[in-house]
Amino acid sequence: MICLLRIIRKFKNLSKQHLRKNERFMAEHNIQQLNRFKIERENTIQFPLRKMLKDSISEYILSDIQNVNVKLWKELICISKVSNKDDVKRLKHFVKNNKSNLGSMLYDELKSAVKEIAEDFEWVRSKDGQIIMEIEDWIENARLRLGKEYPDALIFIGRSFVNPKELIIGGVVNDDDEQELFENYFNNQNPPVPIHFKIIVQNEE
Repeated sequence: MICLLRIIRKFKNLSKQHLRKNERFMAEHNIQQLNRFKIERENTIQFPLRKMLKDSISEYILSDIQNVNVKLWKELICISKVSNKDDVKRLKHFVKNNKSNLGSMLYDELKSAVKEIAEDFEWVRSKDGQIIMEIEDWIENARLRLGKEYPDALIFIGRSFVNPKELIIGGVVNDDDEQELFENYFNNQNPPVPIHFKIIVQNEE
């Protein structure tokens, strides 16, 4: 009887040790997954491009012009946001016609801002710009859907630094079935360009 009790206690101790070992393994496994995910994600463009494009005069420039000349400020504020070529032309004419009415520093700031607005306007309507913006819109929707349907997935969606028209989806999954699941999941969302998948199966060397 005593011998049996010793065997039972020994079995329980071994079970606890095995459980702790498994917990440590899982913790290390999860850390490895997260590290690989972060490394792969950092190699893609993640920041939304729309937030970088300028289509209007900034508030601080408008405020500076208001402090200098209220009449000019009222005129500029009505045309400060562009949505078509005529809007861009009006801004350019405003800059050209008011050089003498603004200080050199403020004029240079306004001229630079209008130049950037005009360049962004032209780029968005170029062939490359249209493709990239279509990819950007798809990425935004895919991220929202992924966050709702698979909130714990270590999956990222972005564009290539080398070729900004390349759509990349990567991350870390546990097995081949999960890898196939996500590849089908994204391909079924009608991506505007073929997806370059970089989804890694963690257990594969």
